[in-house]
Amino acid sequence: MGKRIISTLLVLFVVVSLLAPVNALRTVVLVSDNPADMAIARAVAETSGGVLVVSPWGAYDEKVLRKALSLKPGSVIIIGGSVAVPVNYDSVLKEKGLKVTRIAGKDRFETSDLALDWLVDNGYTLKGNAYILNGWDEGSILYTLGNDPDALIMVVNPHHDLVNAIHEKTGLTKEKMAPATGGYGRSVYVDPTMFGGGMPCNCTPADLPPIETTKLSIERLQNLSSRISNESVRNEILTKAKLAQSLESQNRFGEMRKVLEEAFWLAYRELAPVKPGPAQSRSGSTG
Repeated sequence: MGKRIISTLLVLFVVVSLLAPVNALRTVVLVSDNPADMAIARAVAETSGGVLVVSPWGAYDEKVLRKALSLKPGSVIIIGGSVAVPVNYDSVLKEKGLKVTRIAGKDRFETSDLALDWLVDNGYTLKGNAYILNGWDEGSILYTLGNDPDALIMVVNPHHDLVNAIHEKTGLTKEKMAPATGGYGRSVYVDPTMFGGGMPCNCTPADLPPIETTKLSIERLQNLSSRISNESVRNEILTKAKLAQSLESQNRFGEMRKVLEEAFWLAYRELAPVKPGPAQSRSGSTG
């Protein structure tokens, strides 16, 4: 009797295994190490149940590709443009029979917006508090990522129509993101330094300690500069990083942020496989 039951259970197991859908293959979310893209990519991965894989900005890395493939994905979502995450990845992944979706705008700001729209439009539940940060302040983005694991970070361009951008994004959190959570319960934090300490909306000022965020920005610049072969440009970036550190110690935060942004722009321009033109330079073109 016992053997018959076991045999019957084995047959049922095989039948159910054959009839049941194969375990859903995981999704890999591939992104560059540009913090602005990485922030929204983390939200895409965590919200959609994907696995985040990070590639050096502007470089095609075989080790990164092997890591992505080792996860045996059924599909890959690439966050960022072809300058940030080279098209070599698309080609190889498609040759492997994988479905590849690239979410990319003309710059890091549009990429962030499009990825958020993708999440909302696909009906994913958006969790965590919302942060609206300066997309060029990489130290603040990294600080927020490290201190709020569920942070939903939206970036804005401090050189464009900033007030309207803030209102648009705070409206988005209420109109589109709230229904997915069953009610508006999230907090919206905004980087107050973009407005000289004032706030253009009924939002909470984000706590972004200048010492910590500056340190993270400088570490990021050092990492980027280590990839630059042009010694003159590399030294210019490191000089600006030291100047920013000095300005921070003197509480000259406005000047410090300007110097850091210039240094990041120099680094990304030098690392780009195709050098951006004048219209693209200050936008952080394609991520």
